[in-house]
Amino acid sequence: MRKKTIAILLGIGTGLGIIGLVAFFAGAAIAGSACSPDCSGQATPLVPTIAAFVGLGLFLIGMILGFVSWIGALVRQAKRQQWGWFAGTLISGVVAGILTSICMLIYLLAVPEQQAFFPVYLPMQPHAADVRYQPMLSYQSSEQYQATSYPSDDPYQAAPEYAPIEPYNMPPQG
Repeated sequence: MRKKTIAILLGIGTGLGIIGLVAFFAGAAIAGSACSPDCSGQATPLVPTIAAFVGLGLFLIGMILGFVSWIGALVRQAKRQQWGWFAGTLISGVVAGILTSICMLIYLLAVPEQQAFFPVYLPMQPHAADVRYQPMLSYQSSEQYQATSYPSDDPYQAAPEYAPIEPYNMPPQG
C-alpha cells in the first residue's frame, strides 16, 4: 500500500472517529438530560438517540479505516525491512489507539517515499601474476578471413588451427 493511501485512510478514519465520538456523547448526553432522574415510563427523545447511534456507527467506520491503514503501514514497513518502525507501530497499535495514530503520523512525515539508493563499490579482484594470455593471431587476408570465419554446413566441424606465431624480433637500436 502506498504512503498516500495509508495517509488518506488514516486521516479519514481519525476524522470519522472524532466526529463519531462527539456525536455519540452529545446524543447520549441530550437523551439522558431529557429524562427525569427516575426515567421510568418516559420515552427517550428520538433525535438524540439517533444521533448517538449514528455517532457510534461513524466511530466504528473510523476505527475500521484506521485498522486498515495500520495493517497497510505494517505490511509496507515489513516489505521495506524497516524493523524499528515496524516494532514501534505494532507495539503502539496493541497498547493504545491514539498512540497508533501519532506513531503512524510520525512515520508518514519522517520516512521518505523512496528509499535512497547507494551504490556499493566492490574492490576489483587482484590480478593474478601467473596468467598467460594467448598471443594475438596474425593478420589474415580477407580471403583467409572469410574462409575461416564462416562455419560450414556441418555444425560439428572442428575449429581451424593456426600456425604458431613467432615473436617479432626488432633490430637493436643504436
